[in-house]
Amino acid sequence: MIKKMLRLPLLVVALVILSACGHDDQDILAESIAPENMEIAFTMADYIQFTSIDDLLSMTTHVVMVEVLDARAELMNTWLPCEILGDADNPQELYEVFTVTTLRILEVFQGTHEPGNIIEVWQLGGTLGNKQLVNLDMTPLPVGDELILFLEDNSLDTAWSTALVNHSQSAYRLSPSIIRNELSTNHHSILQAYDMGKLNASERLESLNDSNALTLTISDLIRLADSAGSNPKS
Repeated sequence: MIKKMLRLPLLVVALVILSACGHDDQDILAESIAPENMEIAFTMADYIQFTSIDDLLSMTTHVVMVEVLDARAELMNTWLPCEILGDADNPQELYEVFTVTTLRILEVFQGTHEPGNIIEVWQLGGTLGNKQLVNLDMTPLPVGDELILFLEDNSLDTAWSTALVNHSQSAYRLSPSIIRNELSTNHHSILQAYDMGKLNASERLESLNDSNALTLTISDLIRLADSAGSNPKS
């Protein structure tokens, strides 16, 4: 997957925004920018945009339902290992702020994880101390939510080896009523609730990103679990 990153200093971005504002708006924006001791930068990435769920699955290692337990920020050296760059004599460091979200696996539709496993998903961007990296493409994973995620494993031996396949099309949630009535109160998994006739195959899941044009349904998850052998009824 091609992922291009553009890192913009705060000053440049602020000037672009201010140039499009009227005088009054400039004063408001200037007051809302972070304190002088904050180091702020903006970043954005050019991710592949998939045209179907099957296309998304072609790049996906794991499809899981998770509970979001916690989120924290960490600095990480994003420079590729010297061996990969072919310049082992000149190690370099490029530290960026990442948001690390801790998840508990609730249900597996594809992949090698098991219910109860704890995993971490790393996303570029976040605030740590006086450093803030604003990722314009980042999709926050709210603590306490139960989500369906499409994840990929990075082949590099790095701490961010598990990530969303892309920022805009890889995170979904069921309607609150389904989670409350079937999954929480009755302790059913999605597969169990479907097999018991409690879920419609055509039920659509809500994307966490409004720009996502893909439609994910319960039928897609059942089909995926059947093909992966994750469905006990298959």
